[in-house]
Amino acid sequence: QLTDKVPSARNCHINALPLNARTRNCLLAEGIETLERLSMMSEHELLKVPNLGRQAAAEIRGVLNARGFA
Repeated sequence: QLTDKVPSARNCHINALPLNARTRNCLLAEGIETLERLSMMSEHELLKVPNLGRQAAAEIRGVLNARGFA
């Protein structure tokens, strides 16, 4: 049953995630709109996103970890 829910979770739009507005806006400006795309990014790639710093990257990792995308 859980595997049935995973594809829809991966397609979840980042607006549905509990992210800071600044973090969300930085991601959207770079075309990063889904949990799947976000979960495939490395820490290094996240830090390359303009105006996204270490604190925002840590926030993103926390959200991903909470959803099982460690």
